[in-house]
Amino acid sequence: MTALHDRADGDVHVEELLDGARQRGQRRRTVRRTLVGAGAGALALAVVGAVAVLPLRGGDKGGPAQVGEPPPSTAPAAWPGGLRPPVATGAPVLGQGGQPGHGGFHLDVTGTEPSGILWRSGDDWELLDVSTPADGAYWASIGVSEASLDKAHDADGSELHGNPSTRPVTVGGKPAKFVTSGLHPEDGARWGYLRWQPVPGTWAQILRGFPDNPGTNVDTDQAKILEMATWLRFDRVYRCVVNFTVTWTPPATAVTACGFSGGANPAARTYFKAGDSEFSILVQSAALTAVKPIQPNVEYGGVAMEYREGRVSRLAGDLLITLDPHTAALLGQQDALRLVAGVQPVPNSDPAAWPADPTP
Repeated sequence: MTALHDRADGDVHVEELLDGARQRGQRRRTVRRTLVGAGAGALALAVVGAVAVLPLRGGDKGGPAQVGEPPPSTAPAAWPGGLRPPVATGAPVLGQGGQPGHGGFHLDVTGTEPSGILWRSGDDWELLDVSTPADGAYWASIGVSEASLDKAHDADGSELHGNPSTRPVTVGGKPAKFVTSGLHPEDGARWGYLRWQPVPGTWAQILRGFPDNPGTNVDTDQAKILEMATWLRFDRVYRCVVNFTVTWTPPATAVTACGFSGGANPAARTYFKAGDSEFSILVQSAALTAVKPIQPNVEYGGVAMEYREGRVSRLAGDLLITLDPHTAALLGQQDALRLVAGVQPVPNSDPAAWPADPTP
C-alpha cells in the first residue's frame, strides 16, 4: 500500500498527499496500539518515523556522517520538482542545538528518489510521509520524547498490526529495536518499525510495510529497514512555510502544526485549534482536484463556498481553498465560513517567498 498514487500524467494528487493519512487514520490507529505498545520499554515510543544516523551511502556530499556528530547544515540540490521546503539558513541541526518541530524540519531523506513527500512539523515532533516508485511508502519521524513521537504518530497514523515480535539490533552502534507484526490479510503485508535514540534529546523511528513476496520473511524485512535507515539524515534544516494568510481567526485560535508538499504544484496545510475544535486549511492547485469539482451551496460576504459536514471549500482563481475538520467538535458554521472567506493565497508560487505563519 502506498501513501501516494501516481497518475498517468506523472503528477501526484496533492490532496491525497496531504489528506490521505487523515482518511486512513482511524483504521490505522485502531491496529497500531497493539504493536506500538508491545515494544515501548527500553526505547522511546516513536510515531511513524525516523532520522537515521547510520553512515550515509556514497554520493551524498562525499563521505559518511558520523553517528552523533552530524555535519553542518547544507543546502543540497533538490530532486526534480523541488520536493524540499526552503532551507533555514544558519539554523542549528539536531545534536548541535536544534530541536524537532518548532515550525521547522530537521529531517531529510536520501536513497531512492521519492515521487512525493509530505512534511509535517508540530511543537516538538516532525514527520515525513514518503512515497517512492521503487520502494513504496514509508514514514519517518523524530521527537524530543516518547510523548512527542506519539503525537506525531497520532497526527498521521501508521499501518501497524497485532502479533508483534521484537528483535534487538543496532543502528550506527547504538541500541535499537526492530518491531515487526504478523501478516495482515487486509493488505497482504507485514509491518514493522525500527527505533532508537540517534542523539541525546532526540528519538527516532522509521516505519514501513513489507509485501509478502516469495523469498521474503522477517529477516529480509529487517535487512531492508536497516538499509533504509541509511537513507535518512538530520544534518539539514528547512523552514515550514505556507502559501496563504488569513484575515481572521476565531478567538483563542492557536496554530498546532504545519504541512508542506513540494513538486510541480507545491501546497501547504496549517493545523489549528480553537476551543474543542481542531481543523486545518489547505491551499492547492484547483487543477489537481478537477475530478471532484466543488458545488457551492452557501455564501459568506459574497464569496460562494461549499459547506458539507464541517468541511468548507471555495475557489480563488486557479487555487482551491479547503477547511477540513479533524475532531467531532466542529467549528461553528458561520466561523468556518468567515475564516475560509478570509483566506488570501500568496501571489508567489515560489515557496521561498511564503510566510511561516498565516495568522493575522
